[in-house]
Amino acid sequence: MMGVVRANLAVAIGLLMIMALTSLAGADDAVPLTPEDVVAKLLEAFSGGDDEAIFAAMNKLMVEPETEEDQEMAGGAMFIAVWAIMMSGAPQHPAVMDGDRAVVELQARPMEFALTKVDGNWKIDMAATFKRLPERLQLALIPAGMDSQQKACMSNLKQLSIAALMYAQDNDGALPEADKWMDQLAPYLDHLHSEDAFRCPTAPDLEYGYAMNVALSGMKLDQVKVSSNTVLFFESSLGTRNASGSVDAVCDPGRHDEGSNYSFADGSARCSTSVPGFDPLAEHTAAVVGPVLEVTDATFEKEVLNAQGWVLVDMWAGWCGPCINLKPVYHALAAEYEGRARFVSVDVDENPETSKAYNVRSIPLVLLFKDGELVDKQVGFGGAQPFRDWIAGHID
Repeated sequence: MMGVVRANLAVAIGLLMIMALTSLAGADDAVPLTPEDVVAKLLEAFSGGDDEAIFAAMNKLMVEPETEEDQEMAGGAMFIAVWAIMMSGAPQHPAVMDGDRAVVELQARPMEFALTKVDGNWKIDMAATFKRLPERLQLALIPAGMDSQQKACMSNLKQLSIAALMYAQDNDGALPEADKWMDQLAPYLDHLHSEDAFRCPTAPDLEYGYAMNVALSGMKLDQVKVSSNTVLFFESSLGTRNASGSVDAVCDPGRHDEGSNYSFADGSARCSTSVPGFDPLAEHTAAVVGPVLEVTDATFEKEVLNAQGWVLVDMWAGWCGPCINLKPVYHALAAEYEGRARFVSVDVDENPETSKAYNVRSIPLVLLFKDGELVDKQVGFGGAQPFRDWIAGHID
C-alpha cells in the first residue's frame, strides 16, 4: 500500500510542478476572487479531478512567472505545497488569512503562500512563496552554484520524468516505449512548449538533447527495484528523436561542471559526476565509500546513546532525492573521520520509533551526538562543503 501511495503522490506532485514550471495564460474569472476565495480554490483544486479540469483550475489561480528564475522558484514552492497537502490530507481548519498571507494548517505543518493582486484579481505568487521557505529548504530544492542553463536542463528532465509517471498512470503502470517516448509524452507536456522540453539548452547544436534508458522501455513502475536510483532520462549526444540507450549513450564528458543531469523513475532529478544505475532490476545505491553502520530502532540505544565520543546519525529514506545526494558525501566523510567519529544511518521508513523520538519532519536530517547526548542537527543538504564545514566546526 505504501508504494501505491507514493506512486500516486509522485504523479500528483508532477502534474502540479509542470503547471508551475510552464507559462500558461489563464483566463480571468468573471467575478474577482478575494484572498479567502483564492486559497479555498487552491485547496479545492488539490483535491483531484481529471487532468484537464485541474490544469484549468490551477492555471487561473497562479501568477504567471515572468523569468526563468521565477519559474524555478515557483516549481519549488509548488512541490512543497503539493507534498504537504497530499501527505496531510484535507485541512481540518480553514486557512488563516493575514493581509497578503494565507497560512494553511496541515497537521501542524503550516505553509505560507504569498498573495498578490493582478488587474484587480487576487492570485498566488509561487515564486514569492518560494522565497518565504526556510533557507535550507530552498537550497535543497535549488542547489546553490547551478548556472541558469543547468537549471533549465534539470527542469526539462524533471518534466520528462513527471510526464512519464503521468503516462504510466494512464497506461496500467507501464512507462513509455523507448522507440516512441517523445511522441507518447508530448500530450503530457505543455502543448505550447513540449518540444522545448526535449532540447538541452547546454547543447544548442543538437536537435534533441536527451535519451531514455532503454532498459525501462514499456516496463511497469512496480517492477523497478529502486526507482529513486534508476535512470529514466539522461543527457545524451545521440541527438535524434526518441533516442534511447544505456550507459554508453551518456554524453562524455558531462555538459556541466558537476557532471551530467539525470532524471529518475521516481520523478526526481540530480546532477552527478559518476553514472548512476541503469538496470531497473538491480538494488541500486549511491556510490559510497567509508564505514557507515546501518542502525535500527532495536540497536539505536546501543550504537548511539551508549557510545562514547562523536556519533553522526543520517536520517534518510530511499525515495528522498537530497538524501541520495548526501549519501556519497556522508560516506566519504566517514572514511575521513574514521577513528575520530562514528557515522551511522537510520532509514526513517523502517525505523518509526527513532524517527518519532527525534521528531523527524524533514529529511535528510543529520543528528550529531557526543557521549550519547544530542549536540546539534543539520536539516537538508546544501552541498558538500557546507556540510563538511558544519562537521569540522564541532569535531576539528
